Amino acid sequence: MALPFLPGNAFTDPTKTKFHRSQTLGWKNGYSLPKAPEIGIGGDPIPVNKLTQEELDELANLKPSLTYGQKVQAPPEDFVPAHVAFDKKVLLFFGYFKQTVHESSGEYYRVRPVKVYYYLEDDSIAVVEPVVSNSGIPQGKLIKRQRLPKNDLGEYWHWKDLNLGINVTFYGKVFHLYDCDAWTKEYMASEGIELNQPELPETDPYTESRKQPLRSYKTPSSFDKLKQFIELDRKVLRFYCVWDDRDSMFGEMRPCIIHYYLVDDTVEIREVHAANDGRDPFPVLVCRQKLPKDRTSFPSCVLELSDHEIKDWFSPRDFMVGQTLFILGRRLLLHDCDEFTKNYYRKTFGITDFTSVDVKGLPREPLPKDVPPYNGFGSLEDSLQSCLSLVPQPPKKDFIKMLENDHKVLRYAATMESFRPEDKNRRFIIYYRLADDMLTIYEPPVRNAGIIGGKFLERTHATKPGSSVDNPEFYTPADFQIGALIQIFKHRFRITDADEYVLKYLESHARIYPIDTINSIREKHGRPPTTTEELVASVPQGDTDPNLQKRQPSGTKTEYQRRFLFFDLCYFLVGAPSSDSLTVSVTKSKMPRNGRRKRSLSSGEDSLVSYYSKHRCLEREYSPVSETRHLKRGSSPIRSRERRHNRQLTRNRSRSTRRSDRKTRRHKHRNDFPDSHAKPTCVDDPGRCFSSNKDDDDGHLIYHQGDMLHSRLTDEINTLLGEGTFGKVLDCHDRKSNSYVAVKVIKNVEKYREAAKLEIKVLEKIQQRDRNGRSLCIVLLDWFNHHGHMCLVFEKMGLSVFDFMKDNNYEPYPLEQVRHISYQLLVSVKFLHDMKLSHTDLKPENMLFVNSDCNVTYNPRLKRDEREVKSSDMRLIDFGSATFDHEHHSTVVSTRHYRAPEVILELGWSYPCDMWSVGCIMFELYTGFTLFQTHENREHLAMMKRILGPIPSHMAKKSRKTKYFYKGKLDWDERSSAGRYVRENCKALKKYKRGDGETHELFFNLIEHLLEYEPDRRLSAKEAICHPFFYGMIIHSSVNRHSHSKSR
Repeated sequence: MALPFLPGNAFTDPTKTKFHRSQTLGWKNGYSLPKAPEIGIGGDPIPVNKLTQEELDELANLKPSLTYGQKVQAPPEDFVPAHVAFDKKVLLFFGYFKQTVHESSGEYYRVRPVKVYYYLEDDSIAVVEPVVSNSGIPQGKLIKRQRLPKNDLGEYWHWKDLNLGINVTFYGKVFHLYDCDAWTKEYMASEGIELNQPELPETDPYTESRKQPLRSYKTPSSFDKLKQFIELDRKVLRFYCVWDDRDSMFGEMRPCIIHYYLVDDTVEIREVHAANDGRDPFPVLVCRQKLPKDRTSFPSCVLELSDHEIKDWFSPRDFMVGQTLFILGRRLLLHDCDEFTKNYYRKTFGITDFTSVDVKGLPREPLPKDVPPYNGFGSLEDSLQSCLSLVPQPPKKDFIKMLENDHKVLRYAATMESFRPEDKNRRFIIYYRLADDMLTIYEPPVRNAGIIGGKFLERTHATKPGSSVDNPEFYTPADFQIGALIQIFKHRFRITDADEYVLKYLESHARIYPIDTINSIREKHGRPPTTTEELVASVPQGDTDPNLQKRQPSGTKTEYQRRFLFFDLCYFLVGAPSSDSLTVSVTKSKMPRNGRRKRSLSSGEDSLVSYYSKHRCLEREYSPVSETRHLKRGSSPIRSRERRHNRQLTRNRSRSTRRSDRKTRRHKHRNDFPDSHAKPTCVDDPGRCFSSNKDDDDGHLIYHQGDMLHSRLTDEINTLLGEGTFGKVLDCHDRKSNSYVAVKVIKNVEKYREAAKLEIKVLEKIQQRDRNGRSLCIVLLDWFNHHGHMCLVFEKMGLSVFDFMKDNNYEPYPLEQVRHISYQLLVSVKFLHDMKLSHTDLKPENMLFVNSDCNVTYNPRLKRDEREVKSSDMRLIDFGSATFDHEHHSTVVSTRHYRAPEVILELGWSYPCDMWSVGCIMFELYTGFTLFQTHENREHLAMMKRILGPIPSHMAKKSRKTKYFYKGKLDWDERSSAGRYVRENCKALKKYKRGDGETHELFFNLIEHLLEYEPDRRLSAKEAICHPFFYGMIIHSSVNRHSHSKSR
């Protein structure tokens, strides 16, 4: 009996040292495994979780056969030997081999068809050539049935080694297999072998040349000439006509008579002379003969024309009263006919209308004055005056405009954009004279720059690129938007700033110039809106927060003052705050005694009223002033407050603020425009943020920061990522998944909505086929319709390949990154081509980095920072122009700089046009500039000829653009200014090489094969991936897919 566990009866065992509980929860190979405790507190074993010795002995000696009996074996299958199982089972392949011919000058090789029999019973092969009678070649069994050795290692050809479209070698002779019979296809499919697509057999050129052409047989005519002679003899159709020759010098209207002889379908034209008309009295103008409708295609030296030379002759159906005929180059107007002719047409053709035409009163068409093309000497107006009169008059000028705008000059700051390193970032000042709309460009001198400053361009009119010489379109102040790229005489300038007078002038003429141009200069100068309409447009829409302090504005006093300026505007519009009427009191410069006139509120003013009624008395300093006080003063309260506000805004803007603004300004795409709809950040409460549901004049969605695009996705607009012709790309926060996404908002225009639907269709098909993200294409997370705008939700990426290079001063990528980016691009293109889909718009702008974080190093030689992207993983975007094989192929595709020659020449296009674009992109990544920098087809072809060699003559002959060629060669004047530009800026492709290593050689070898003129000779995406330049390249990354619900 154990002692009770009481004080004084407990003894300490010195051998026990472990008093913790046993570990029962373990982790092994990534899995959590529970474990039964075996040792208790103090280290004593626990007998509960252990097997006893008897149980262990029983388990060791237990035999399952004593309990369940012996294991039942399945009966063996009947043994069938191979010679019985595969008896009379033969695989049949069709092929051919080429035999070189040395003894004949008329043929170089012969194509000899064969049949390859593979006997499955003993793996033997026999090759038989079909016997052709009188061939003179020993034919029949070429290789008798036997097992054929495959190589020197003792291996033999097996049926698993055979496939379609491959070459097999039997005893040193190469056979090409192009097809097989149906039983062979079924057998290979049952064994899990997928055969290649069958090919067409190659024809023997000598046999084709010996084939006789099919004879052409002419069916004898069923027309009876004797019957025609008996019935129609002496029956003549007579038409009265006039020969209108007034277009030529001293020409006149000469009356004639046309006789049509029905007996042999001949025509005679006789001229009717009047007394003393001054012409020879010879009546026959055209002798009796069969008249062809068009004789210009037949030589005039032939005296007689037969049916073999001319197929289409004049017949009675071609002669109608009131119709104009062109007979042997003469224009004849039929104005009447005789009675016999009328009866013949009534009986034969059922024509009853023979109304004669009064030819005496026909007016003479005035000769058009064709203005000759501008020859380049002097101005266009001076040259035009030389064509209008013998004594040229000075061009007429708009003197009123010159007097109003005398000494008014708009000044803009600009930088030059060029691929030449010495011309990059050159600063210029552009003077625009409003009196005559002429430009002058000056370059400020820079010390130690190596460039002489001063006047860069004389005072002249600057035409826009793309405008014709005879009808030029000149630059106006509306085109000089901050950030806009203008091209003046082949030089490209980026507008970076404008002086204060430009903004004042544009604001005073706001109805003439676009608001985007004015807003871009305003944002540059930090100016607020200055008109009532702009103030109404600047008020936050849908704001109903009664407590202004919770809104937490941008933090500056200027912004706070600007918001209370809205309140004073509303008070001026609506009067007392207690007024609930939907009318507004407005005053003229001279008010009538009876007071006011009423007008209804607009939607923008209505929102101002509701906004102001809740915030008008929140701060005493900006309490509204009554309307009567302002009316008594005789001045507008808005203008005075605007002037005070602008002065204080100018004083508060310091140099450090401008510097910080420049650092934080986001980079815009070269085709994008500044956002003119930015609004203060919305309140955090989602219930108070609603979209304005309005569009601008171009169909863009007018949005505010913080607007909600869709209730299900709860996308909250943050910033603008980009803008183009299709619409805008917004940076949105998806609070459902707590991540940032990019939403592509399409214009509210029908054609853009249809294009967006096609892009959605393409993206969904890509994602259906690409479940693991191996295509390296952008992932469409969701799409929905927002008030007529198609919205596409994508995963958010980094900068595009072009934007990163542009931010890096167009420095080329390292060669390893060029190889990695090009390999990923080819993988994406191969995936699309396997789907029978062409992208048609490949360019660096449509290639986004997954993460554009970079390492920045300072280059002391160039005195600037250089960037290198950390990870060159990229995704392909913009499938709005993608086209399947079965869909309609438009004539012009691809962006100009990356357009293939077959597209320019309108020869039809397919997958190879994408491969041409890939070659141009690889060159741009390697050098930092575009290979073909042009905006015109003829110049584009001239650059191709200069860089890649002459264009094949057969492509020029097949092209519908015959105006670009003369006798099969490119019609290009190298002595012109454009010709000198191409000659000075373009050189052979391999002369652009930056190094002499093997990798550079392989790179240019790949580009040469991608930039082949003929699409058939151009590398496919699959062949380009296997090029030695990409040896060792493996794509590890894949697209991360998120689970988003679809909203329709």
